[in-house]
Amino acid sequence: MSELLDHSVVPASALARMSCCVACGGPDVGDLPGDFDPQDWVAVLVCLTCDHRWSVSC
Repeated sequence: MSELLDHSVVPASALARMSCCVACGGPDVGDLPGDFDPQDWVAVLVCLTCDHRWSVSC
């Protein structure tokens, strides 16, 4: 895993496993815990290669 890996990143959900980084195209994507809003259906993903973070509407 990347040296940039934040210890708050949880094991990848199916959404993260199917995603690539929107910034660098890297395939290693994780989820940020607590950033999923079930009412808005928005999750926050993080690239384990470049540490870019972005939200995804599910």
